[in-house]
Amino acid sequence: NGVFMETLRGIVNNVRFSTEVSGSASTSHAAVFKIGKRPVELKLSENIILENGDEVLLAGKVKKGLFKALAYNNLTSNVSGKGDVTPCMLMGVLFTVAGLATITSGIGLIFTPAGIYMIWYSQQLLKAYKIVTSELKLELRK
Repeated sequence: NGVFMETLRGIVNNVRFSTEVSGSASTSHAAVFKIGKRPVELKLSENIILENGDEVLLAGKVKKGLFKALAYNNLTSNVSGKGDVTPCMLMGVLFTVAGLATITSGIGLIFTPAGIYMIWYSQQLLKAYKIVTSELKLELRK
């Protein structure tokens, strides 16, 4: 289950927020809530604008019964958000280049797959955001 991007739409309930600070410059915001009885987790580098009773459209993947949203569109307040793509893509490119340059010493065997994963993950963030923003436009045309 977790290979394909899934969407989930519904009314937010039992929302709880937390903020995680890593080092001196990295802050991530998390929201844990339910859509119906389904638990959802959303982690972004930007503020997450959600309240109980808001209707949302989410895109993400299910892991161990938890819907891990990569992007959201709050249909009630007309706010959307996604994970930070640019740093993830840049790190992916740097790790891949460094990995390929050091592949003969063995270090590249660690950096190259990590870099490729980061590039893939940044593309997943973009895909998720495109899903939650384009599905809304399709519905508005109906």
